[in-house]
Amino acid sequence: MKIGIMTMHRVQNIGSVLQAYALQRKIEQFGYTAELIDYIFPPIKKDPHSAIRDAFNFGWNVIQGFPNKKKQQKLDAFRKEYLCCSKQSYTRERLLADPPIYDVYCTGSDQVWNPIHVGLDCSFMMDFAPVGAPRIAYASSFATKEVGEPFFSLYAKHLKKYKHITVREQSGVSVVKKMTGKNVSVTCDPTLLLSADEWQPIVDASDMNLPQGYILVYLLRYMFDPRPGFYNIVESVRRALQLPVYQCNPCPADSFVFKVKALNGVGPADFVSIVKNASFIITDSFHGAAFATIFNVPMIGVVKDDLNGDGRIATLRAKVGGENSVVCHNKPLKISPDVSLYRNDSKKASDLRLSSLEELRKMLINKG
Repeated sequence: MKIGIMTMHRVQNIGSVLQAYALQRKIEQFGYTAELIDYIFPPIKKDPHSAIRDAFNFGWNVIQGFPNKKKQQKLDAFRKEYLCCSKQSYTRERLLADPPIYDVYCTGSDQVWNPIHVGLDCSFMMDFAPVGAPRIAYASSFATKEVGEPFFSLYAKHLKKYKHITVREQSGVSVVKKMTGKNVSVTCDPTLLLSADEWQPIVDASDMNLPQGYILVYLLRYMFDPRPGFYNIVESVRRALQLPVYQCNPCPADSFVFKVKALNGVGPADFVSIVKNASFIITDSFHGAAFATIFNVPMIGVVKDDLNGDGRIATLRAKVGGENSVVCHNKPLKISPDVSLYRNDSKKASDLRLSSLEELRKMLINKG
C-alpha cells in the first residue's frame, strides 16, 4: 500500500523538516511505502521593510557569514538525503489538474490547517484527491482555538471527507468537533514517534561539537514576540545555573541585549545534536520543546498569556508531566537550581509515544 503524505516539508523551518522525516520513517517501519507529495507551497508574504532596515539586516548577515544561506543549504541537503519525495513537484494548479494517485492520502503534522499560513488553499486538506479516496490526518495542527469565516465553512467541507483525524493540540479537538461533528483524539507530533535511540543516527550526522555544559536558546518569534520578557527568563536561568548560553541564529537585538555565543547556520542534524547535549533549553518553539521532551532535557517553554489559544507547547508538556516547564513570557520567573523540576516524566512520554503509534497503525490498517 502506498501512502501519499502532505505536509510542510519545504519551508525553511528545521522542525517542519524533521517532523516530515519522522512520520515518513515510522510509516515505512509499519511496512508501507510512504512518499511526501512535493508540493511547492507559496511562500508567506512578509511585511515590507524600510530601506534602512533592509540595509542593516544585510550588514548583519555579512558579519555573521550569511547564516540563513548556510541553514538553507543544510535543509536542502537533509531533504535530499533523508526524505523520499514524489518524482513530480506540484504547484497548486498542477495538483488540481493532474493529482498524484495513492492508496491512502495522509495529511501530516505541523501547522497544515493554520488559516494564517494556508489561507484558502486547501491542498493540505487533500481537496485534490479523487472522490472517495481514503483520507487520514495524523497530528495535524490549527495552532489556534478559533477558525473564523470564510475559512471555517471551507475547511469543514473538506475535513468531513476524512475517515480518521487526530490533532496535535487539545484546542484542535474542539475545532474539529465544531467543523465535522466528530470526536477526535490528540496524538504526539511525529518527531516524538521516534525514540531517542532512533534519533541517534541524525545526531551522529552533525559535526557540531560544543563544550559540555551549556544553556541552549532556540528563539523563533514567528507566532509572537516574547521579548523583552524572554530576556529576563534567559538571565534568570543563566544566574541559577552559571553556564554559558548558546543561541541559534541570534538577531542583532538578542546579541546586544545579553551575551550569547552565536550558533549560526544550524541545520536539522545540528539542531538535534545540540538539543540532546544541552544542559538546559529555553525556547518559544514547539519543536524545541518536542526534542527537549524526546531527550528529557530540562527546559522552559515560553508561551503567550493565553495558553488556550496556541496551545502547542502547553498541550505537549502537560501530556508528558512537564507542566512546570511552561512559562508566560511576561511573568517573572525565579528558576530553581534543581533542574529535575523542568524535566518531563519519562513514563508519560513513553506512554504518549506508544498510544500515538497505535493510533497511526490502526488508521493505516483500516485505511482511515
